[in-house]
Amino acid sequence: MDGATTGRFGRLLALLLALVLSACGCSDQEAAVRATTAEAIDALAAGEAFTSNDFYPLLPDERLSGLSATHEPVYKVCATALERMSYELGEVVIEGNTATVEVTVTCPDLYVALERAQGDVAAYASSPEGLREIEVREDVNQRARYLCDWLLVYLSEHLADGDIETRSFTAPAHLTRSVGSWQLDYAESPELLAALFCVEP
Repeated sequence: MDGATTGRFGRLLALLLALVLSACGCSDQEAAVRATTAEAIDALAAGEAFTSNDFYPLLPDERLSGLSATHEPVYKVCATALERMSYELGEVVIEGNTATVEVTVTCPDLYVALERAQGDVAAYASSPEGLREIEVREDVNQRARYLCDWLLVYLSEHLADGDIETRSFTAPAHLTRSVGSWQLDYAESPELLAALFCVEP
């Protein structure tokens, strides 16, 4: 093999090595992005990702963002929905220090649960027990709050039922890399958060 051939072969070998190393690096980064996304979603579903009032701003309905974490009925509905939620990670796109993962979320259909609840809520409100509970409340706001809480407890119980239909949504998870570590950017992933809480993005 002459010098020119050896030089070309060496350059080709170096190019192939660079491509292999680049591919391995990309594969490693994709695996890291997938692992980070799964860990963040699992922590959220387990109630570990957010504490106190930080939990509620994730909900798409801004009217819920001011609720205290002590408002147990709302928390219970969210927690029950998350317990029945499942997800699959799809395509990963990495661009420098940002990444996007396609996430398909399957969760109980809140709309079906609400439709089922309408008749039962009306029946309870007109029953002797319901009427007694409503009448002891001092004003219309307290009565409305009582019925709202009753509905939320009802929903949390029935979302756990296996016969509630499920829906599937696909939403992007956005991640950023800082100091070599990937993190899910919740502020940039509102569609994903909506889907995880069983609300159509």
